[in-house]
Amino acid sequence: MENKKARLMGLTDLMEYCGVGRSTAERVGNEARARVKIGRRTLYDREAIDTYIDNLPRDQEQREGLAHGD
Repeated sequence: MENKKARLMGLTDLMEYCGVGRSTAERVGNEARARVKIGRRTLYDREAIDTYIDNLPRDQEQREGLAHGD
């Protein structure tokens, strides 16, 4: 059996996954529509978080650097 990370994670794991603090992680989870309630637990869908992050606009410097092959 392949060892995969769990699809759902708690807030502490989301904070670590994104490298941000509690309030930012909550905001990202909500904006990504990744929040899932199972019983009394609030979990966040890793796939929804990944999609949200993939679609965030990048810095102008990053875009310019990529255009110049840096």
